[in-house]
Amino acid sequence: MCIRDSFEDDPRDRSTLARFEHEWKVLVDFGLFAFGLANAGVELTAVGDATWLVLASLAGGKTIGILVMGMVGKRMGYPLPARVGGKELFLVGLIAGIGLTVALFVAGEAFIDPVIQGAAKMGALLSAGCGIAAVVLGRVLGVKRRV
Repeated sequence: MCIRDSFEDDPRDRSTLARFEHEWKVLVDFGLFAFGLANAGVELTAVGDATWLVLASLAGGKTIGILVMGMVGKRMGYPLPARVGGKELFLVGLIAGIGLTVALFVAGEAFIDPVIQGAAKMGALLSAGCGIAAVVLGRVLGVKRRV
């Protein structure tokens, strides 16, 4: 039995801290997202070649890398987790393409020119669209949510 199973039985059985965490999660997540967006230091007009290169690297590179290496591992005799096939592995790679942390930091440190730096950070911010694409593709591919 996991903690999540015990929450679904009766909400009154939860501890005060668990109820607080559950009730405030959405507000806290939104606040953290807004904090990260405000502190990214990106002008919304900063779009250039670096934007599309960073976005393609995050979305395409991570998705393909995770999918290919997962399949290579499977062929070498290392099984994928239970109920994970090619479609699920593809979606995991796409979700991993969301680059709101390390990609923003690297873009800030790797480029000296503020114009290129802003464009690279914009590519990292646009990679949040990978999450939306994963949800849509998950529904199109018929991947079921399992807890």
